[in-house]
Amino acid sequence: MAGAITKEIQTVDPELAVFDVNSMEERLYESLARRRFSMLLLGGFAVIALMLATIGTYGVMLFGQPAHS
Repeated sequence: MAGAITKEIQTVDPELAVFDVNSMEERLYESLARRRFSMLLLGGFAVIALMLATIGTYGVMLFGQPAHS
């Protein structure tokens, strides 16, 4: 499709330079790449924090019980 668009533009104005022809979906995907990476990183840290909190709570509950005689 990019070739057809370039050809039509060249027929209207042969002096006009046509470059970086992408679909709107590709442009949107590229523009959101940084946000997507940041959210993925934030989600990974959240999972790690949840695991650490769970392990810490388990440790407190385990060692906080009175000793059996």
